[in-house]
Amino acid sequence: MRDYSANTGVGARAGVYARTALGGLPKRALDITVASIALVALGPILLAMAGLIRALIGKPVYAANEWVGFEGKAFACYRFCPTGANSTSSRLDDQSWTDGLARALDVSGLDRLPLLINVLRGDMSLIGPRPITAHEISRYSALMLEYFAARPGLTGLWRHSRVPNLRLPATRMALDRYYIRYWSLWLDIGLFIKAISAVA
Repeated sequence: MRDYSANTGVGARAGVYARTALGGLPKRALDITVASIALVALGPILLAMAGLIRALIGKPVYAANEWVGFEGKAFACYRFCPTGANSTSSRLDDQSWTDGLARALDVSGLDRLPLLINVLRGDMSLIGPRPITAHEISRYSALMLEYFAARPGLTGLWRHSRVPNLRLPATRMALDRYYIRYWSLWLDIGLFIKAISAVA
């Protein structure tokens, strides 16, 4: 995977990155603990969803995307993506059924369950700034120095804030900047509780 810090010149401006991502050991310990418990508890659901998509629709079960994370290093993230199956491998003739399953996975958040593996690997954090793709880096040019110091999150202020115009890139960047600058373990715990409450 590519290192985008060199491409943006952020590495040169920053000198040497902090050896530890935002939050250090306490944040990482929380990530590992919660992700491990969640994967054990939700393992049967992960296997069932993969089996359902494979049996009814065909390959591929997952869709892979490239996101940019800590220190500007790119990583592969995987999500359930039934609509990614090509039509020749689909075992169902009704495309609307396939699209309906994709929408149900997206609304329920079940399509994002494989991202827990990225948390466990250290590519992501449970709570953090919004994950970005390589083509979004130019928008974040003024924020890269801070953004590359944190692992992107499964959720965060960008998802649970009540700030108006939340969908605007400038608003999301402002929320990411606030999170990175004023991070605390209590902020993470509060956002985590909000995320659980939204699912429950």
